[in-house]
Amino acid sequence: VEIKSGWNMIFDIEDSPLLASLIINGKLTFKDDGDKRLNAKIMYVRAGELEIGTKETPFTNKAEIVLTGDRNDKTLAFDNNIFGSNKVLANVGKISMFGTSRGGYMTRLKKTVYVGDTKLHLEPWLDIKEGDALGLVSQTYSQDKTSDVTVK
Repeated sequence: VEIKSGWNMIFDIEDSPLLASLIINGKLTFKDDGDKRLNAKIMYVRAGELEIGTKETPFTNKAEIVLTGDRNDKTLAFDNNIFGSNKVLANVGKISMFGTSRGGYMTRLKKTVYVGDTKLHLEPWLDIKEGDALGLVSQTYSQDKTSDVTVK
């Protein structure tokens, strides 16, 4: 799929089919009327713009860009200066994403968390909601001591 120069396409569907490639030379704007999910193997914002909300009117719903591929898929050269593998989002144009402002993005645990625990005790300023994804990192230098959890 190519969005040609001069076009302003509105992404107004909830969940797109899997696109083999999406090349943006015009403008792609996410419509803020519900959650949106864009699925592609390759996305190239070339001479155009991808807009998900603005500073003045932030996107109030959930927006996802899901890049799908297999490690054995062929690698790609967009031009002599841009070389990517698979599952690529390349940008030489403009990408702007503004969401609703939320309080806090990082905090410390108030109590130690053990394997199998289902509850986290956090400082109160962190604005989390059901469905949010959190990354828990260790206080050590070991990179394999991290966990991803979803708020229930």
